[in-house]
Amino acid sequence: MFSLSYLKQTKLYQEAIKKGREEGQQRGKLPAQLDYITLATALDLDRERGREVP
Repeated sequence: MFSLSYLKQTKLYQEAIKKGREEGQQRGKLPAQLDYITLATALDLDRERGREVP
């Protein structure tokens, strides 16, 4: 059997960890990328009034 420390040194493991971190960062950024119409709709707010908010 392989040890955990050996597994962590493999390229496959390192690439999987890197991809997971990148996807996690992208998911964290998604709410910041919402436009005001999507946000107003999700919050059931008046879309025209949402444009007034800076």
